[in-house]
Amino acid sequence: MMTTAEQQDIVTKTAMESIIKLLIIVELDRGEKQRLYISQSIKDGIAASNKRSGRKTGQLDKMSNALREDILKYLSDRSIKQVDLMRKYNISRNTLKKYISLIQ
Repeated sequence: MMTTAEQQDIVTKTAMESIIKLLIIVELDRGEKQRLYISQSIKDGIAASNKRSGRKTGQLDKMSNALREDILKYLSDRSIKQVDLMRKYNISRNTLKKYISLIQ
């Protein structure tokens, strides 16, 4: 359309350029409204879902006083292996490392 507009006289050219700008603005606005609609739909779907993110209700941390003492013993003389601690308290390696970093 721009090439056609440039071949016309000044009034037609100005009118066609304005129409082109208007069409671009309308299309951009439509895209923005669609994005907002999709975003709101996703939020509504998450709110209506019965699934909840995060920790399950009633789930407790497995950090106990006995585990804390064993971790301190592990840090002091390394007579206990990480694998033994993980098996004894039924925790993963990442959880054990998190507890070790909290204690240090």
